[in-house]
Amino acid sequence: MFKLNAATLTIATALAISVNAVNLGVRADEVLCRPTGSFSCQGSPNLPFPTLGQIPNFPLVIGFANTNDNTSPNCGDCYELTHVVNGETRTRFVTVGSNSDTGFINMCITEVRNLTGITGPLPDPASIRVDLVERPRSLCGL
Repeated sequence: MFKLNAATLTIATALAISVNAVNLGVRADEVLCRPTGSFSCQGSPNLPFPTLGQIPNFPLVIGFANTNDNTSPNCGDCYELTHVVNGETRTRFVTVGSNSDTGFINMCITEVRNLTGITGPLPDPASIRVDLVERPRSLCGL
């Protein structure tokens, strides 16, 4: 007989996350730090805010591939972003509001530093890796 317990649920959740996770590099983007700044999803039905600072979880707004304008279906999507630093898992909920190159996300430089703990010059973006899992928009305040 199989019994469901907390340990089984934890393992099942971890497996579900790892199966659905996308691993991408992180690029720092000063524009995403500006609360009065405009963004490629500006005016989107999924993200109807005139400035970055009005997005509920600002400055946790990211650029994501194929998000070129406010008609993109990615606009306003919410992702659970996970990064491991010295064995510590750090998680943030981020909203897609802008564009980036394939294989990377763009993120406010302050948030990149908060996430990674790096205080000096940031390394090559390909060396800062995060896992992203799509989550309900409500987790990003939308």
